[in-house]
Amino acid sequence: HFLELMEELIRNQLNLKERFKIKETLSTEDKATYYSEWIYAATHIAVTVPSLQTAVDIAQFFQLPKSKVASVLKFLSHTGLVSEKTPGRFQIGEARLHVGSDSPLLSRHHTNWRLQAMNSLDLEGEKDLHYTSVVSISQEDILEIKSRFVKEIDRYNSTVKDSKEETLCCLVLDFFSLDKSESKK
Repeated sequence: HFLELMEELIRNQLNLKERFKIKETLSTEDKATYYSEWIYAATHIAVTVPSLQTAVDIAQFFQLPKSKVASVLKFLSHTGLVSEKTPGRFQIGEARLHVGSDSPLLSRHHTNWRLQAMNSLDLEGEKDLHYTSVVSISQEDILEIKSRFVKEIDRYNSTVKDSKEETLCCLVLDFFSLDKSESKK
């Protein structure tokens, strides 16, 4: 009985949606649009950077057509994720969202950003970091490492929260089992 309680506590501790306590305000349809392409999340966060608060600046930063960025900003404004503080200048809005591990949109969200990570490999940015490691490991150590990553994500979020908005970066962290037979259990 106590072992089951401990396992439940561990699962809750490792559930990021529960840790962050984010109340979502977007409709299911709006979430589907937001997570359909990386540019929605990227533009959403880009407006926090003072030099990236117009469609022209964002389009130039991402090397995308201004019409695409304008369309994304229109959607983000409609949902309340961004607001227009002065004509043509945007800032972060009041609406919030987090895609939880129980969402069917999670896979698409992760895929969007992993594709961007793969694209960054071609650019060989001096500040970029890419690390891949395939290891054999004990079951006990899997939980230890996952717990460390969750704690580090908390530290990461704290640092990002207090950081001055100057540019955009993306953290993509993957740690997973290669045992395909586990999913059949």
